[in-house]
Amino acid sequence: MSEFDFDPWSLEPYGGLWILLMSVVLMVIAAALSRMRSLGLEKDMAIASIRGGIQIMAMGFLLYALFGLGDLLLWTVVIAFIAVMVVVGTYTSARRAKGLPDPTRATFPALGLATVVTLGTMLGLQVLPLRAEFVIPIAGMVVGNSMNATSLSLNRLLAETRGFRSRIEARMLLGADAETSLKPHVRSAVRSSLIPTIDTLKTLGIVFIPGGMTGMLMGGVDPIWAAQYQLVIFFMIFCSGTIATVVATALATKQLTKDGVTLVDLPDEE
Repeated sequence: MSEFDFDPWSLEPYGGLWILLMSVVLMVIAAALSRMRSLGLEKDMAIASIRGGIQIMAMGFLLYALFGLGDLLLWTVVIAFIAVMVVVGTYTSARRAKGLPDPTRATFPALGLATVVTLGTMLGLQVLPLRAEFVIPIAGMVVGNSMNATSLSLNRLLAETRGFRSRIEARMLLGADAETSLKPHVRSAVRSSLIPTIDTLKTLGIVFIPGGMTGMLMGGVDPIWAAQYQLVIFFMIFCSGTIATVVATALATKQLTKDGVTLVDLPDEE
């Protein structure tokens, strides 16, 4: 595996700048296909690539400096770093639930609780070592996947509420409370948001070899150990996604009715 001990600034094959520049070829292919099929995604691809590249490189420099700090300052920064992840994820998910009066009241507790429970449990059971180089990237995976699941669940819940508005209000007029009236649609929203994670978990190692395991293998880690840790990470992702979607939809349900028998007015989907 010594060929992967590369210089991040080298333009030689397997060097950092070399692999970065050459990988842009893949984005060019994707943009060309978008242009050929008139998908109109070329601009979004270019912006996303540039923005993502700047952000991930900035993250690399930040972590390089972070790992050199003393313990007390290091963990203060780590906690703050995770809090920033949760806040950014909160507002990103909230943008997918614009119909709610205050979507952040659903997304922030959902992401915060999912992150604390998942990371706290694994650290408390000594599954994860209390080391910044483990905690930060795994926290990023947990928050990021919880954010995506929350966005999907709230988006689906609002779509179902719009589509079945008359049926939901009829249930409430017949005496059912808001939670009972919306329960089938909450269930549908949570289930649909977790399907991608469930399907990925079902095909793990056969169809899908995750990036975390790939990175560990490239770094020379024992394949059995890499497989074990990748499975742990996926269990964390699944647990955090389930917590986040259940909490977010439960809190969103409380915002969808204004008097117990009538749904709030929801803007049309953009």
